[in-house]
Amino acid sequence: MEENEVQGGGFTLHCADGSNISVTEVSALAVDSEQWKQCFTEVIDDGQGFRGYVTSLDQLSALILNYEDSTNSKYSAVTTKFKNFGETGLKQNPHPRFSSATDTDQAGVLPFDGIPFVFLNAKRWDCQYGPDRHIKDKAKSKAESVRKNAERATPRKLTTKVRDARKISCPQGIVAKEVVKFPKFKVDLTAKSQECQRRRSSKNVKAAIEQGDQGERRIYVSLPSLNGHNHIVGDVVSVCEEIIQGQIEMFRYTTDIYRGIQVCSKDITCDTIQEFGTRLQENIYQWEQDGVRGVWFKIRLVDATLVGEIAKHGFRFHHAQSDYVMMVRWLPTNEPDKLPSFANHYIGVGGLVFNSFGQMLVIKELYAEPGNRLWKMPGGSVDTGEHLSEAVVREVSEETGIRTEFKSVLCFRHMTMFRHGQSDFYFVCLLEAQNQDITPCPTEIADAKWMDIDDFLSSNEVGSLNKEIIRMYQENKYAIHTEPFDKYEIYSVQE
Repeated sequence: MEENEVQGGGFTLHCADGSNISVTEVSALAVDSEQWKQCFTEVIDDGQGFRGYVTSLDQLSALILNYEDSTNSKYSAVTTKFKNFGETGLKQNPHPRFSSATDTDQAGVLPFDGIPFVFLNAKRWDCQYGPDRHIKDKAKSKAESVRKNAERATPRKLTTKVRDARKISCPQGIVAKEVVKFPKFKVDLTAKSQECQRRRSSKNVKAAIEQGDQGERRIYVSLPSLNGHNHIVGDVVSVCEEIIQGQIEMFRYTTDIYRGIQVCSKDITCDTIQEFGTRLQENIYQWEQDGVRGVWFKIRLVDATLVGEIAKHGFRFHHAQSDYVMMVRWLPTNEPDKLPSFANHYIGVGGLVFNSFGQMLVIKELYAEPGNRLWKMPGGSVDTGEHLSEAVVREVSEETGIRTEFKSVLCFRHMTMFRHGQSDFYFVCLLEAQNQDITPCPTEIADAKWMDIDDFLSSNEVGSLNKEIIRMYQENKYAIHTEPFDKYEIYSVQE
C-alpha cells in the first residue's frame, strides 16, 4: 500500500452536538477549538495538518461521508492490508510498536506520543480521479483478445473496445489505520534512553494481551487537503465530471503554432462576473488537459470589468493599447514561461531634404525643453502599419508642407532607456523636395526654413548628433536603398 502519498488536510463536519464547522482549509481552524474536538475523538496537529481518530466503523463512515459532502469530492476504497477492516482481532504474541518521529508512520497518520500499539489493519481510499489501478488488467485482457483472434482460422475485425477510466492520476486519498493502543504502558519521551523502557513496555503489552486485555481500539484517519489535488475540487468539483462528459461550454479561441491560444472578450457572453469566473476556471482546466501552453486573453475596453476576475485566475498583464488590454498565462508547470514580451522599442524617422539649391530643410519644434529648441531635421514616429519610406514622407509633409520623394536610408542610431524604459531606433532618410514653399504646422513647429549645410554644421543651435549625421553623409558615398517585395521593404547598402 502506498502510504507516503497522503498529506494532512481539511474539511467540514457535522458535529455530534448538531453544529457545523465549514472551512476551506483545516489549518485555518484553531487546534484547541472545542467544536473541532467533537468531530474526532482526538485531534492531532504536528505542523503537517490535522488528523484524528475514531473508535468504530460507523464513525469512520460518517466522517468520510461528511468530508465528501462538504468538499464536493469523492473517494473509493482501493486496498486493505487484511480482511475485516475495523473488526480485526488481536493475535497471540503480537509485536508492539512505538510511534516515533522517524521510524513508524510514513503516511503521517499515527501520532508521536510514546504509547505502544499493535497494528491491526490499514485501508486507503483513492480520489475518484486517482490512478487507474486496473490498467494492467485491461492491457492483459486486450492482449488476450488479440491473441485468441489471431489463432482463429479466419481472424475477424475486433469490435470490442476497453472503456477508458475517468482517471488523471490524482495523488490524494484518505488513509485509515486500525490499531490497539495501551496507554498505561506509555514510554517517557523525555528520558535520555528509551530503549530499556520500550523493551519493558513491549513485554508488558504481550503479557496483558495473554491475560485478555483488549486495549483501546482506535482507527486513525488522515484526510487530504483540497489544494493537493491535481484537478478542480470544492464548489466547482462538478467541472471534472462535466469535462469528462464533454459538457463544458468552451470559449471560442484561435490557435498558434506554439500550442498557444488566443481568446477575445467579444466572443464571450456571461450574465454575471461570477458566471464568467466559473466558466474561465472550467476552460483553464480543459486547456491544461489538452496540452495548451500559453493563453492570450484580449479584453476590449468595453469589457474592462473582466480584468479583475481574469487576474484572480493567474493571468498577468502583457500589453495595452487604446482599445484593449492583453493578459497572458503560461500553463505548463514542467517548463519555464516562454511567452515573449511585448514590443520593447520605438521607431522614429528623420528626413534629410534638399531643395534645388542644395539647401537642407530644418525645423525647430514648438514643444521643447527650455534652452533646447534647436534646429534639426523634420521627422517623427512611425505609425502602426507604416514602412519607413512612407512614415518619413508623411512626417515631413505634416510638419513643413514640403512634398518629397524617398531616395534611401542614410543611417540609423539606437539608444536604450528611452520613453518608458524602452529602446529607440531613429532612421535618417534622404528625400528630394517636390516643392519649395514651407508651411510650418502651427501645432507642432515653432519655425522652419532652408539652410545651407555649412551654416548647419557651424551653428550653435544644432545638436552634436545631427551635425555628426550630416558629416557622415558628406563623407560616405554609400546609402541604404529599399526595394518593395510582397508586403515587405528590403533594405540594402548600395553606392
